[in-house]
Amino acid sequence: MSTTKEALARRTRQFRRVELPGGAVVHVRDISLGELRAIDLRAEEIPEGPDRNLRRIELLCLYALADEDGAPTFAERTDAQLVEMADLTPAEMEAITAAAVPDKEAAKN
Repeated sequence: MSTTKEALARRTRQFRRVELPGGAVVHVRDISLGELRAIDLRAEEIPEGPDRNLRRIELLCLYALADEDGAPTFAERTDAQLVEMADLTPAEMEAITAAAVPDKEAAKN
């Protein structure tokens, strides 16, 4: 019989196919609590204000985007990779973040 810790280590991270506004398709993985904490820590490097909120959204997209097998697209999560998130539109960012961290109502579906 396996322990809870072993079972958690073997689980597969959920991911889903997401169609972005304009028709492009990406894959988005679920974000863990640890990843959310890492995102918050990196966002804290920016002074309080709209730029910090935008950085948090960019980081969430960076952490959530995945390949077709669910592996992180930007596994290293470098600042150079973060710059690539600036190419996303606000509507695309909204679709990615909603898929990565669904609200309670969306999670029921």
